[in-house]
Amino acid sequence: MYVLKTWEHEYRKAQSQLFVDFYKLNPLWVTVLKNCYAADQLKEAAISVEIMSLIRDNISARMNMTGLKEEYFDKEGAFPDRGQIRGILEHSRFTGNDKLPENEVRCGDVFLTNEGLYYINIRPDCDCIHGRHDSNNTIDTVELYLLVNGKGSWDSFVC
Repeated sequence: MYVLKTWEHEYRKAQSQLFVDFYKLNPLWVTVLKNCYAADQLKEAAISVEIMSLIRDNISARMNMTGLKEEYFDKEGAFPDRGQIRGILEHSRFTGNDKLPENEVRCGDVFLTNEGLYYINIRPDCDCIHGRHDSNNTIDTVELYLLVNGKGSWDSFVC
């Protein structure tokens, strides 16, 4: 609970700083950004993604997470079995489809085929936005750059 509350505090502080800073520059900063992206001929869906990404990245950059104090960590139960450790590490790196936004693909997404092959998308997020320049472009027409593992395990990804 301590880490969550510390994170929330830092997040709120960074969020407030960000919005105050942008507001001081121009109270209509979101509209300014939207118009800039529109001038670059991005479509509505891509503009939304760009603005949300800008906000997320700026908040993340402003957060100070170096202040966690060792004495607040609970030591009991800190030595789980290998299965629990694997589960914690897996959940810290992978998010299941049921938790991800629909109709969105990102760099780092991993796909498992029915044949047991793993694919990982290495195309930058900015190039994975469907409808970025063409409103007829759908999620099914976004071209991905995939690394494939022919053995069905993580041991040897090949291009």
